[in-house]
Amino acid sequence: MSAHVCHACDEVITDPADADLVAHVLGNSGPGWEVYARRDHVDDVGMIDPDLLRSMTRIWDVKIAARACRQMIFGGGSWTSDTSP
Repeated sequence: MSAHVCHACDEVITDPADADLVAHVLGNSGPGWEVYARRDHVDDVGMIDPDLLRSMTRIWDVKIAARACRQMIFGGGSWTSDTSP
């Protein structure tokens, strides 16, 4: 059995029952690896990259603004919706 390292505190998890699987990171050349954290630290593990979160937030803001403009111009319908009887 291999020892797991807590992603939050970087300490070895000695009790296997205390290790919770929090993510699986894909590898470029292989199956990747699993990320573990102690039960007490699961909520402390931030798995999303802050730069990615900032970029995705900007994309979501633009999508919401575009949807609002489309609803103001075209009266709430979607371009792809079928309104025929």
